[in-house]
Amino acid sequence: FGPGNPNNWNVNLARLTESAGNPSAEDVARQAFQVYARLHSKFWRCHDFLGNNWLRGSDWFQGLGEDSWQASQKLAADAWKELLEELELGEPSLQWDAHLLACLKTSFAKTSWQTFQENLRNMHWTVVQGDCHPGNALWPLKEQGTSMRLIDFEMVGIGSGAQ
Repeated sequence: FGPGNPNNWNVNLARLTESAGNPSAEDVARQAFQVYARLHSKFWRCHDFLGNNWLRGSDWFQGLGEDSWQASQKLAADAWKELLEELELGEPSLQWDAHLLACLKTSFAKTSWQTFQENLRNMHWTVVQGDCHPGNALWPLKEQGTSMRLIDFEMVGIGSGAQ
């Protein structure tokens, strides 16, 4: 988290990271894939976990919590609406592929609680960390011989493995 983090005060981060050696991009990708695959396989369609209300989205997978599901979808729909407005004004912050935009338009048009509930019967789901990015992974020193560890599970929930 850098030198401004209280855990790193009075720590020579440059020396520490140089002596530890950084993993290659290939090692990072391989270890991340393996760690998430182990997490997802352990809880793949584990119905016992659906009763844990502390898992985000667990109620949705039980047919409950439509209001919170609608609120979460509204966040995405509002961002989509804002993007469409940028595109109409000719001021997009990114260059968008036309096919991707068509896919997103179709997807948002089909989003509904009823459709989500109907699709659950065939959907693959598992426990997901909920905030997957490099800052939520710890890399041990090479001499420790262990693999990457996940941290920050405050957004843990039920979802698709790709989430």
